[in-house]
Amino acid sequence: MKKLTKEQGAYIAGIIDGEGTISITIHPQKTKSGVGEQILHKVAVSNTDKRLLHWLVDATGLGQVKSVSMPRQTTLERFDAAKIKPLFIWGLWANGIRELLPEIIPYLVIKHRHAELMLDSLEQTKLRVGREFAGKGKGWPLSDTAKAKRRVIVTEMKALNKRGLHASL
Repeated sequence: MKKLTKEQGAYIAGIIDGEGTISITIHPQKTKSGVGEQILHKVAVSNTDKRLLHWLVDATGLGQVKSVSMPRQTTLERFDAAKIKPLFIWGLWANGIRELLPEIIPYLVIKHRHAELMLDSLEQTKLRVGREFAGKGKGWPLSDTAKAKRRVIVTEMKALNKRGLHASL
């Protein structure tokens, strides 16, 4: 990751607070020993102006920008397709998140707790049975303690990301 100035860190935090998402999801996954789980850590910013997203890549040296296509049926039924701007997304996964969030967490307002949970969850992935974490933990199960802690983290993250009115408002 590139070294950020304080101003860049604060600006990126503001972008993520306003236009971004910090999320953790768990998906069932088939394994050699049966059914396991795959956890996905994601920080993303979506916008219709890709200049902002390319600036994030340039400033951080992390992530990539992709275009997002809306499902055709939804688009035609609910919107006038000619009036819809293309949508782009800048995304980071685990290793990029580990680098970026510690730099911007002091500046996050809305998503400060999200970032704390994300970093805690990523720390839990280091608690693998049978070996020390070496950057990629695929194929090695999490300890029972890490699994339990991860469930608590994911539950709180889901509550924070729930749409609609929140008790904190």
